[in-house]
This record gives sequence, C-alpha cells and structure tokens, in this order.
Amino acid sequence: TEHVIFEPLWNDALIARSRSLLATKFLETDADVMVIFDDDVVWNPQDFWKIVEGARDTRSIYCGPHVTRSDKPHLASRMFHGFPVEIYATPNRRPIEIEYAATGFVAIHRDVFQAMLAGDFSDANGTHRIFECVKGGGQPFYPFFATFTLKDVAGDYHYLSEDWAFSERARQLGFKVWMDQSIILEHMGWYPF
Repeated sequence: TEHVIFEPLWNDALIARSRSLLATKFLETDADVMVIFDDDVVWNPQDFWKIVEGARDTRSIYCGPHVTRSDKPHLASRMFHGFPVEIYATPNRRPIEIEYAATGFVAIHRDVFQAMLAGDFSDANGTHRIFECVKGGGQPFYPFFATFTLKDVAGDYHYLSEDWAFSERARQLGFKVWMDQSIILEHMGWYPF
C-alpha cells in the first residue's frame, strides 16, 4: 500500500532554501518520489497520484500546469522555444516535455536528487557542483534549488528562479521535465486563476 509523509514548511523567506531543506530531508527517507505543492494551488487527489505515477514512470520531473497570479496570467512553467504556449486541459491530453517546471504542483523522482549530488552543472560563471551547506539553513542541507544565471545562444543572460534552475540542472544531467495537460489547477489569489 502507498503511504504519504506530509512535511509542511512555513515561515522561511527564502523559497530556494525551503525547497532545498525539504529535498534534503526527503533523501533521508525511503520514499521514491517527492511532491511539492504550494498552499495557494488547488488540486484534486487523483491529480496528486497522477504526478506521483508520472514521476515514477519517467524517473524524472512531472508537473501539472498552473498560471501566475497576475494582471495577465500566463503559464508558470516554460515550454520549449517555438512551442505553442496554449495549454488546453482535457482528460485525454497526454504529458508533454517542457523546458522548465514551476514547483507549485510537481513530483520529482529520487533519481534526480541523487544524480544532482554527483553532477556538474554549467552556468554563466562556469561549472559548479552542489555541496552540503552546514550554515545558513538551521541544519545541514544541499542547495538543490539554488538560483543561477545562464548565457543563451544569442549571448543574453537569463536569471533562473529556484524552480527553473532545478529543472535546468536536471536537464543538464539528462533528465526530462514533463507537464501533464490532463490536470486542471487553480492558483488562488484575488480570485481562482
């Protein structure tokens, strides 16, 4: 039978550190998939299990689509350049590969974290690794979700938020990032976005 370990984390002003602390704690369990969901994203129980199974099947990153809470809501995840931005959620839609997943509703397989501990990553400043930080988090942790900057083909610099930086690190190690278009999420704000 399946079991879920629920580990809420509040009151940390740095989301990259919060997510990294939870991921480090996850690696201390025997669980195979870590799910992150923001408290302002509304989802159905069947969708929770859908992203868990998606992460298990792909042994990678698997998310549901949600939009930003803004005057002009747009997809919080990033499609590949040239891919149509429109996402139409219907029960029969299949998952698609995307470039970067937003972590408002995402499942990550253990293999991704373990590979990151041994991997080398390239950003605008060269090559780096993930090291255990013994200061700056109240307990030792690995900064899996640290932000970084990329230089793209056109020579422009692109700052990656903690979630997109995580996806970039995974992709550099050969993992894929998937979005399940059959999931319909609401992002709560002034109204459900």
